[in-house]
Amino acid sequence: TYQYTGQSGGNFNYHVTLKIYRYCTGGTAALDQQALLGIFLQDPALPNADKNWYETSIMPITSQQFITPPSPGINCNFNASVCVEEGIYESDISLPPNAGGYHLIVERCCRNGNIVNLSSPGSIGMTYYTFIPPAPVINSSPQFSDIPVPYICIGDTVNIVNNAIDPDGDVLVYSFETPYIGYSGTMGAIPDPQI
Repeated sequence: TYQYTGQSGGNFNYHVTLKIYRYCTGGTAALDQQALLGIFLQDPALPNADKNWYETSIMPITSQQFITPPSPGINCNFNASVCVEEGIYESDISLPPNAGGYHLIVERCCRNGNIVNLSSPGSIGMTYYTFIPPAPVINSSPQFSDIPVPYICIGDTVNIVNNAIDPDGDVLVYSFETPYIGYSGTMGAIPDPQI
């Protein structure tokens, strides 16, 4: 997520937060002590072209704690003592006005090795993404206030309440999406953003 924090010297300032939830049972990899935030320019004349790298910001981990995830419902039972760890990474960035806006991207390796519907999940990277619209639009991304449900049981019907708010009053629409696969792998756990 990102939060608009004001302007200085003609630049727009944002506080960027990345929350990662890690399944920590069975000796899976620990949380990284930092994430690399790639900031890319959007070219309005070539909206589908490769994005131009602007800069990389280091996001140190600012909070790391084990959490108790919520149960998805009474018909979906899993071990209440499942190990989930939350890592929060934060950084302040300052960006000059850009006619196309900015793409913010963080990559990390890898997915939990015990995922059964992916081949080699322990070597498949992940990409976390958000977009800052072009100036003069002043915007903050939606903020999620709850811990996400870690499991949904097959054949179960459940309502998932995201409890997100948009500080700008924008309309929020939810949908299931295919997660982004990253360039990262077991040989490059936190790759520098691709230039």
